[in-house]
Amino acid sequence: MEDRSGRYLTPAQIGMLIALLEAVRPLGGNNNDAVLGALQVSWMIPQRSSALVNMLALRSDRWVPDPAPERVGWRVYTWKPDEVKNKREIKLSVPPIAIEILERVARYSKQQLGAVSTWAFPQDRNKYLVRALAAKQRNDNRVPAHLDKAITPSSLNHALDALAGRKPGWPDLLTVVGLPNRIGPHDERRSVTSFFENFGEGAYASALLDHRVSGADKMSREVAAITQTVYSAADRVVFKAEGMLMWMEAVLPAYEAAKKDPRLAKAVEMRKAALATRLPDEKTRGRAKARSARALA
Repeated sequence: MEDRSGRYLTPAQIGMLIALLEAVRPLGGNNNDAVLGALQVSWMIPQRSSALVNMLALRSDRWVPDPAPERVGWRVYTWKPDEVKNKREIKLSVPPIAIEILERVARYSKQQLGAVSTWAFPQDRNKYLVRALAAKQRNDNRVPAHLDKAITPSSLNHALDALAGRKPGWPDLLTVVGLPNRIGPHDERRSVTSFFENFGEGAYASALLDHRVSGADKMSREVAAITQTVYSAADRVVFKAEGMLMWMEAVLPAYEAAKKDPRLAKAVEMRKAALATRLPDEKTRGRAKARSARALA
């Protein structure tokens, strides 16, 4: 096992990774948009993989509008204590750009499954069976409970492995665009820590990652300056949002620059070429699965 403790991405590298995920997403090729969507928002929702992929859908009461007038369009999500490595609830205000990705994933999931999932990042593994069963349901457009599952943390690693060419038939796109060949979802949490600690603002990283902070830090100034009428000081929602804005100001310009990078266009062409040799077989398998699902239903 290699030591991953020092492995992290710079804002420029995260911008390139997001651009790469967005560029390969429309190409298809047996990619669940929930997996790519989870990877895209993981830099804005820096929770551990298990807590991220098991978030509930936007229609859940776990989501409430951020009450701050300056954060119109932001929404606060709550994780229960048993869903995170903590003894209390965790709250995070999620910016509109991430909400748009969650809405996109929800539309994709409903189109694929023919029904609405409970999860923010649903599996589509049994989509043909779900479609067949959903067609028989009346007055209920929900995915049957026994088939309604969220993607797994390992699916994020599998998607990154495919981008790195560690799956048969896939080229190494990470190296092509100048990224490390080995990237894991947890690296983005370390990236947040590295970013803030580099200019002496480690308290923001501690808040966003929900690490406990010992001693006095900038949180004490924030609590003294702001009367939080909705959230307790322990939630640190206001402080987290302040840190998130700083983080986004570093990553988003890098993402815009990466979209114009000629290396990205080269990576897309390589993925297209790989897909050209795979799609006929995938379509054949898809038709066979659809026939089996109709028979089971």
